[in-house]
Amino acid sequence: MSDMAQTVSFQRISKAYGNFLAVRNFDLEIKPGEFVAFLGPSGSGKTTLLNMAAGFVRPDAGRFLIGDEDVTDLPPRKRSIGMMFQSYALFPHLNVFDNVAYGLRVRKRPNAEIAQRVLNVLKMVALTGYEKRAISELSGGQQQRVALARAIVIEPSLLLMDEPLGALDRQLRKHVQLEIRRLHRELGGTTIYVTHDQEEALVMADRIGVMRAGKIEQIGTPTELYRTPANTFVAGFLGESNLLEGQVLRRSSDVASIGLPSLGIELTGRCVANLVVGDKAAALIRPELASLQQTGPLQGLITEVVYLGEIVACRVKLRSGQDFWCRRFASQDAPVEGAETSLQFEARDVLILPVDHERGD
Repeated sequence: MSDMAQTVSFQRISKAYGNFLAVRNFDLEIKPGEFVAFLGPSGSGKTTLLNMAAGFVRPDAGRFLIGDEDVTDLPPRKRSIGMMFQSYALFPHLNVFDNVAYGLRVRKRPNAEIAQRVLNVLKMVALTGYEKRAISELSGGQQQRVALARAIVIEPSLLLMDEPLGALDRQLRKHVQLEIRRLHRELGGTTIYVTHDQEEALVMADRIGVMRAGKIEQIGTPTELYRTPANTFVAGFLGESNLLEGQVLRRSSDVASIGLPSLGIELTGRCVANLVVGDKAAALIRPELASLQQTGPLQGLITEVVYLGEIVACRVKLRSGQDFWCRRFASQDAPVEGAETSLQFEARDVLILPVDHERGD
């Protein structure tokens, strides 16, 4: 499939449903073989984008290209796409082999080729020997793998996935995330993946587009978005965040200081946004970058200790009444609920961001 990977381009695409603008002037180019995830709350436009890429929904304006071909007006069956839904959309009256073979038969491929390609993809998804099984005899995870095999057997230029793991339990979902990622790398196709699950996006995608109100707030690698979110909306949507709001007091180059009146302190950190003195801002401190100490810039009371296997999460109630979370290894001395503590962190681990409360759900 790697030879068939194509550039995918959304060019100023818009779509409205009545007075609701689901997608607005959306521009994005996805490189051949890239895995891009659209992440965002309900109503942010991510599924509408996927349906327009598939041909199920026609945009009101703009164009959608696969490679150099403008496919905006083509029906789904004439686009070189594979599609995987949250519901799997398998045919209950067909066995595993016939479900996977369906797309090849629609395309009138020779029987010998169909048999070989179906057996090949069933091997890829670890379902060899399940060819004659009825769909009703399969577990949820096995049905998910049949749906994946059916999507990739046609060797599409573009694979579209709409929250395909939502019906799986947490442990199986984590396993299948890695399997899909492995298959993507092995096959080399271009993939667009829609999810509201930040962990899925972080684990699987080359780039993540965080969406809100029909547009991308920020797009970048998982590392870029986690370490340097554009604003508090992105920071709060991607990873766990401690956000302390205040006002910019000083700004020089890539460093800013903000005053936190509710805590009676000032914090200094990295600032990559276009903030000036007087602007509302927030200090972002990730839980894993703060530690419990006897002295530190923030004081509070440990109100909750949660054991997460090798990690312990601690909720600290600050003097302002705000909760602050930190994480530490379980092998360290155990925190005690009800104990007074201070939070320590390095200035280089503080990021000063623009405040942005609008959720766009």
